[in-house]
Amino acid sequence: MGRIHKLIAATLCLLCFKSFTVDKCVAEAQDIELEAESVDVEKLYENDYDPMKSRIAPKAVPARQVASQSYYISPQRLEQIRAELLYPYFDTDQFRGSGDLQTNINSNNAQLHKNLGFLLPFFGFGFNYTIISLHGHLSFSDGMDYFPAPPLKFPNINWPKENDPSFIAPFYSRCKIGTIGEGESDLKESGVYFRLERDLPGRMDQFGVELRERLKWDIREAMIGAESFIPKHTIIATWKNVTFAGGLPQAIKTTNTFQAVITTDEVRTFAMFNYGYMGWTTHTEAGGDTLTGQGGVPAFVGFNAGNGTRAFQYIPYSQDMRIRDLPWKGWANDKPGRHVFRIDEKVYSGNCFDDESVYKSAPLIFAPESANMMGGILVNVTGPCFTPDKRIMCRFDTQEVVGRYVGPNRAVCVMPRVYAAGYIDLAISIDGGQYAWKGRFYVDASSDGCAYYRFERRASQDCVGYQPPGAAAVFGDPHFFTFDNLTYTFNGKGEYVLVRSDDERHKIDIQGRFEAVEENMYGSARATVLTAVAAKENSSVPVEVRIRQPYAQWRYRLDVIVDYQPVYFDSHNRRVQNFKGVTVYTPANILNQSHVIIMFSSGAGVEIVENQRHMSARVYLPITFVNHTRGLFGNWSFEHNDDLMLPDASFSVMTDVNNLELLHDNFGMLWNVDDKYHPDKGRSLFFHENDRSSNFYYDATFRPVFFSKPPLPINITSFNSTDIEQTCGTSYQCYYDYAVTLNRQYGTYAKYYFDDIVNIRSKNLRTVISCGNLPVPQNGRKSSFEFTVGTIVKIDCDPGYVLVGEDRRYCWPNGEWSWTSFGAAECVPEGYYYSNQAGIIAGIILAVIVPMCLICGWFICCVRKENNKRSLKLNDRKSKISRATAPTLTRETRKNSISSSDSAIL
Repeated sequence: MGRIHKLIAATLCLLCFKSFTVDKCVAEAQDIELEAESVDVEKLYENDYDPMKSRIAPKAVPARQVASQSYYISPQRLEQIRAELLYPYFDTDQFRGSGDLQTNINSNNAQLHKNLGFLLPFFGFGFNYTIISLHGHLSFSDGMDYFPAPPLKFPNINWPKENDPSFIAPFYSRCKIGTIGEGESDLKESGVYFRLERDLPGRMDQFGVELRERLKWDIREAMIGAESFIPKHTIIATWKNVTFAGGLPQAIKTTNTFQAVITTDEVRTFAMFNYGYMGWTTHTEAGGDTLTGQGGVPAFVGFNAGNGTRAFQYIPYSQDMRIRDLPWKGWANDKPGRHVFRIDEKVYSGNCFDDESVYKSAPLIFAPESANMMGGILVNVTGPCFTPDKRIMCRFDTQEVVGRYVGPNRAVCVMPRVYAAGYIDLAISIDGGQYAWKGRFYVDASSDGCAYYRFERRASQDCVGYQPPGAAAVFGDPHFFTFDNLTYTFNGKGEYVLVRSDDERHKIDIQGRFEAVEENMYGSARATVLTAVAAKENSSVPVEVRIRQPYAQWRYRLDVIVDYQPVYFDSHNRRVQNFKGVTVYTPANILNQSHVIIMFSSGAGVEIVENQRHMSARVYLPITFVNHTRGLFGNWSFEHNDDLMLPDASFSVMTDVNNLELLHDNFGMLWNVDDKYHPDKGRSLFFHENDRSSNFYYDATFRPVFFSKPPLPINITSFNSTDIEQTCGTSYQCYYDYAVTLNRQYGTYAKYYFDDIVNIRSKNLRTVISCGNLPVPQNGRKSSFEFTVGTIVKIDCDPGYVLVGEDRRYCWPNGEWSWTSFGAAECVPEGYYYSNQAGIIAGIILAVIVPMCLICGWFICCVRKENNKRSLKLNDRKSKISRATAPTLTRETRKNSISSSDSAIL
């Protein structure tokens, strides 16, 4: 129905029903329009139906879609639908229903539960449901027990005594459904809309294809680092014409229309806030005016992870009068009113800010987040609002380069060569201003194209003169294994010193946090477990590793916090990360961040392992720390009698570690550490968020089970002490954990971790006979990097090179490599090798032939000389014969005589 028909219908309504208001007559005209459209709805679907603009929802997608009927979207159509700010929502459907409009949501029932049918990663957690609320948010757990007094502060510091819900809030305030204002072009009904679209990559219908392509390109262009994102599922939640609670009756037309679009591929999740119109900011209980809804403390905009963990408040708009700027700020996709965030693990803003006060709370966002120190990588940057007429400068550590304008919320910089490794500052300056916008950019020192950095060329330790380090461990509920092999159980609640050394040569602090075990079927388990470890050496940055909550372990098992900032190891070039005075890494085969290793420059190391929410920590110290350690891991002196050393360097009066109560009171509890510095214990190294301190975790009144073999509850029938003994054998740690928690898994993991540290100490940490590191010839490689007794190493050369010398070496029991009978191995270029071989062959040939020729020549000369001598003798004889012969001989007789003489000579 056209606008003229609507006007006629509304006019007739007013003439015929004078008691009706204008709004009611307009609504009646809308209903008439919908009825007229629904008369021949099939014809509408076939002809000019546009799912991106219609009030009628698209048809349900058939279970099987025919590929031949696949819809193709043209570039022109994609550009057309992307020009709209709000994503489509519908107030009716082909069955004349309410479409996406949630008619059950009203002032008496403010929320509605929705099953998603897929995993939605959000703020480190994973959810398969959501709750849409009239009050401007999507939540993922029970809401607050009451609507808190403004200003709202998340996370709730009173958790777990009070609920702290997870939520996504484009406009968290007390709302109620208003009415359509005069002059509005969108005549859809007022209320809360919810639409869920799943499995978009396989969709071939028009609406599915158009929604997928629109989402894909909106996210890719709005959020840096999302260039490969393909949306799989999406939620479109729209609050249309909602007004503020507590307002006067005439304030019902003062409304807001806004939208939250959540899309995910089940690994990455993005949130898009679209603000169509903002007529009010504050409900009356927060100080808002009863007629205009202005003043007081405006609505909360942002995200809360819940359960007392983390929150993100969208500064400077949230709970600030600048919230009215939301419809013309943000500039995602070059659209005022659109604000985009990445929200799966932590919240990143993809929006630009023209308020210089924001940079302290909204750090620079860039992608990629790391690169090789050689540079040459394009880095996309988001933070301040850019304009094409202003000069953009990017500074990587100390190297400055000119940036290039891409859009209002994006610039690009080419990374120069950087002479630093690890995390550096990446900063942005606009028009010669200060480098106020900053972020942490990781620089990788390795280079695949440089032979210098090849693993084979690195200098490595060869264990010559090796002394095995000392090892200590904590595991289970919790059980301690000291450097001197003393084992005991201590269930303190709070933060405690595991190892401390503070003298001129050694300065190291390693601490553990212990929290209560989850309740069993009979209530409190009266035991604690290790939940976090923090470590620092000399002037290094502090490193903390903490276990994540169970519903946050869908991707990462442990959180790693370095210098009070979270770090991740989910890319190849960030498996090993270097920081000031410390290196943190995860093994290459660990993809879920469940195994973290901390190595300090002194050689001290900390290894944290998590299995099924059971955390263990092992500490390794070099031999130089002997007689320099204190804490719950004892004094390392190779004598366990002095392990129970107190903070003041005196020794505990109790000597029986099986008396758990005395051990708890007279030793363990004395090593508690807090935020105030203590000369013998130091201060807490842990990162305390959300206004917490070490006292939040400390409980001096907590009394654990003090029996080495705790008795089982009388009324338990599922297992008995015999079953525990069959599981645990002789391991009292296993028995204790099984009996206290009534959970077999606790016992089996305590036994596993105890056996693990025993095996490490007996097999891996022993004196090593080493032949030393066998050097690799340049342009060559070796079959093994081992250097212990019995090792056989074969030397090979790279393609294009030929091995000269000994190709195999053996490590003998005397700690020496086998002698080289043919000389040290060397790899020479093929050309050089073959030319050299040709020269050798030629030399050999010349060395044989020349002497032979000389000998032959000499022999020939000798033969010729001898022949000459014989010729002279013959001539001389002839002359003598001729003189002696009588003159009477005839000529014939003389010839015969000469012939006879010649024959005799020959």
